[in-house]
Amino acid sequence: MLKFVKPVNQPVMNVFSFTSTDDSLLLKAFLIRRKVFIEEQHVTEEDEFDAFEKSSIHYLAFSEQDEVGTARWRITEAGIKLERFAVLKEYRSKGYGIALMKQMLKELPKNSILYLHAQTGVIPFYEQFGFSKKGVEFSECDMPHYLMERPAISTDHEMSVQKSINHVKDFHHAFSLHVSDKPSIDVEEDLIQLRFNLMKEENEEYLQAAKAGDIIEIADALGDMLYILNGTIITHGMQHKIEEVFEEIQRSNMSKLDRNGNPVYREDGKVLKSDQYFKPNIEKILKG
Repeated sequence: MLKFVKPVNQPVMNVFSFTSTDDSLLLKAFLIRRKVFIEEQHVTEEDEFDAFEKSSIHYLAFSEQDEVGTARWRITEAGIKLERFAVLKEYRSKGYGIALMKQMLKELPKNSILYLHAQTGVIPFYEQFGFSKKGVEFSECDMPHYLMERPAISTDHEMSVQKSINHVKDFHHAFSLHVSDKPSIDVEEDLIQLRFNLMKEENEEYLQAAKAGDIIEIADALGDMLYILNGTIITHGMQHKIEEVFEEIQRSNMSKLDRNGNPVYREDGKVLKSDQYFKPNIEKILKG
């Protein structure tokens, strides 16, 4: 079992990502995983090398010209799973694992729910990056593990979805406009039509501004579109669910990438669904 020891100094190193289409780099990553997991920890080849190699984004850490560490991530229905962290024994506690994690976090899609299955001995390693244990200990490949998660975090300079919704909610209360406290279809037909017309008008204003090349009017239209959209969210009581709905749609859309991590396009440029695609489970969120 791996055990985390905090490094004293971090050497100069290179870390970069690649897909399974780069056979030479993938082979280097496999050799590291073979030494660490199969030879050292006695994991079977069937468990170590799985059907997700082609749909994952892989990473390699180098010490000068030698590859010494690897990891990968992939999109699942639960979020983004980080896995297969492995550093050669003679290079552990020297900062290569930290460098791998930092580079992955830098490149991962923003505001995504991250999770992993951590061997108990390296839980402190993941905790320093904001991951926390969930549930009870379980066995994976005959070794004790914990599920660890890191919630989606917005950067300080960005306005969160919830903050923008709260601004519009204040407006609705101030002007006695309709607000639902929970997901609802109990909205008068006239109000539904009004919300639709407001969104349609702003879409048309955006189109006119974009065709005219007027960046100020484009910004104004986009801001109004967001404001009206948030008002419609509040009208249907979706303010407490919409972020989860959006994240679920994001996970679903990203699953359109094929097994090699590449997009599939229609002739006119529309993104098509690959055989990795899964539908967003909106019902689960609204009933959860």
